[in-house]
Amino acid sequence: MLRYPRSFEGNGPDLFVSLFGVFTAVKSADILYDGITKLKYGTEVSYAPLSWLALSGRYESRRWKYRRRQIHTAIVSPRVIFRSGYNARDQLVLQYSHWFNGSSIVVNSGAPPRPDPTVRPDRTSSR
Repeated sequence: MLRYPRSFEGNGPDLFVSLFGVFTAVKSADILYDGITKLKYGTEVSYAPLSWLALSGRYESRRWKYRRRQIHTAIVSPRVIFRSGYNARDQLVLQYSHWFNGSSIVVNSGAPPRPDPTVRPDRTSSR
């Protein structure tokens, strides 16, 4: 697409866009797991402007229903990819991922770990 109307040769800038998604529903004789539903979807975009450099980003959303609770998290992951050429399979990837947790996330804490609804992830403490 980037060089249209010239034909693609594989030795030039690349743009990749992918979409993904999966849905699961659990039916179990165990009451703890019966009725759980999960939905995961997102997109990933990569652009390679140079033979040795590519930039990429991924967004992922996860939603599930568990015991009448709606739970949501989202993940954003930017990446910088270094490689030896456009068609090379070797890569050095630098990635950072940040999770955005919804208000219904319950974190385990203590020893032994137990669910602690007073712990709120993604909140900075005021000092």
